Amino acid sequence: MADGLHIVGWPLLLGMLVGPRGHAAAPRWVLRVGLAVLHACAAAIVVYAVLALLRTSATEWVESGVAAIARYWVAGGNVYPPAALLGKYGVFPYGPVLFQVVGGIYAVSGHSARAVRVAYDCLTLATYLLLYRMLRRGQVGARASALAVEIFAVVVGIMGFMVKADIMLIFIAVLACRLVSSGRGQIVVGAGLAVLGGLALAIKIHGIFYILPAAVECLAMRPTRMVGKTAAAGTVALAVAAAPFLLPGTSFQNYVFILRTASHDGLLFGIFVSNVMFIAMCAAGVHLLTASQMRDAAYRRLMLSVLVAGFFVSVFAAKAEAGPHHLIPLLPYLCLPLARGLGQAFDARRAVLLVLFLVSFQPVTSVMADIAIMLAHWRGVSPVI
Repeated sequence: MADGLHIVGWPLLLGMLVGPRGHAAAPRWVLRVGLAVLHACAAAIVVYAVLALLRTSATEWVESGVAAIARYWVAGGNVYPPAALLGKYGVFPYGPVLFQVVGGIYAVSGHSARAVRVAYDCLTLATYLLLYRMLRRGQVGARASALAVEIFAVVVGIMGFMVKADIMLIFIAVLACRLVSSGRGQIVVGAGLAVLGGLALAIKIHGIFYILPAAVECLAMRPTRMVGKTAAAGTVALAVAAAPFLLPGTSFQNYVFILRTASHDGLLFGIFVSNVMFIAMCAAGVHLLTASQMRDAAYRRLMLSVLVAGFFVSVFAAKAEAGPHHLIPLLPYLCLPLARGLGQAFDARRAVLLVLFLVSFQPVTSVMADIAIMLAHWRGVSPVI
């Protein structure tokens, strides 16, 4: 998953690109190494997904907490347990949709943890397939589209195969990308984005920012009466976000209390800086590959809106146990220019970008460590990593 390595990896590999001899200085073998590392990371993630599917318990503490609260809700409790039970269930400042979806699957499957994981794995695979189809509709070749999706999947990493809010938000962002690029009218696109924004808001309090780049592009379709259109879409989004609280056992008052409790930890400046660097370097890496598109107004809007949305998300994600992985739902917006850049002739820029993504964001050793921990769990021993 995204970590502090990108602070070292990006400047180091960017230096290869903008060094005195120019990007051509990078040898062709770097591309082969980058592809090998890419496929190794992807294979390791697949192994992790299979092992996670075979085990019957949660893979980490957030999954355990979400599962416990979902079961509590299905049994007649509240999605947001009262203060007296926070010591047992923990403080999880997510919107109600996450717990209700997991709880719903538990209810129809006889409390099967494997059924929940299968459902989320299917959501992940649907996300990658939808992203690939979107890139192909954007007149990108099959090979470049597949490579862009593989890079994105590796950046998402094992998080894509966890029962958490992240993959739901990534799926919503991909749907937003697909909707904006569908060629439909502004009213249809705007209504769809309003619904998606409401769902994202009902998953995380800052989820609406993951729709911002798509919303900016939608407004640009016909830039008239923008205030009225924004107000109408915002009203629809708020109505959609409020709807889950109408279900039994979903207290808005308790939700506000959970948010206030979580806010007591405060923000950490170091994590905020790491978050901002993550989204800035992702945008910079894609731009290095697609700088020729800078004359396109839509491209400039996309990059600016991703950076603005990334800044706001960085603030919300500047907390303990948070970090750059909260910015990943914004990366689908960068996949189309990335794929178009990859569709150009093989050169050192492609090689540098591949290695840059892989070395900086998803070291294969990190995934292997998670696999080792999972295997050790089955054997009942503590791994030394």
